[in-house]
Amino acid sequence: GTGVPELLDMLLLEAEILLSLTMLFGTLSKPILAASYSIGFFLIGHCLDSLAFFSQKSASRAFKILSTLVDWVVPNLERLNWRSFAVSDTSLSGAHFASSTANAMAWVAIFLVVTSFAFRRKDFV
Repeated sequence: GTGVPELLDMLLLEAEILLSLTMLFGTLSKPILAASYSIGFFLIGHCLDSLAFFSQKSASRAFKILSTLVDWVVPNLERLNWRSFAVSDTSLSGAHFASSTANAMAWVAIFLVVTSFAFRRKDFV
């Protein structure tokens, strides 16, 4: 079943995603902008499920395309939000746990690779 260890694992994975994203933004911009961008990605990442819902209900093709693009570019942090499972003491499948973990680690790897490329190009004058 899902309990406190799995919940802590997901919180740590979410923190790793946000930390690697903040490192990327930190290499590309000033610290206050990096923090602002990271907060924006945090908020958008937790609203992706709602965006997908409204996109399905929308008649606008442009909105559907934009929604799909945002879904590809921003990590879906709601996949790691298992607080309700811990509170209600409901079971969570191992496959869902594994796929969410793999997804989170893939995002972290992507952000760190891009960060390393950006850091190499940074001019330290």
